[in-house]
Amino acid sequence: MTLASMAASGTPDDVLRAVTAWADAGATCVVLVAGGGDAHASYARFAADVLPRLRS
Repeated sequence: MTLASMAASGTPDDVLRAVTAWADAGATCVVLVAGGGDAHASYARFAADVLPRLRS
């Protein structure tokens, strides 16, 4: 198992692909831990740019 298989980063499309792959593999829960400087902005971006696409 590699870090890349357990972490998502990059564009919203990159993160969407990673989370979708985990769900397809059977994951029912994902823990978000923002890296970098502004965690609030990272969570807001996930909520705006990734989460709605996971629900569709």
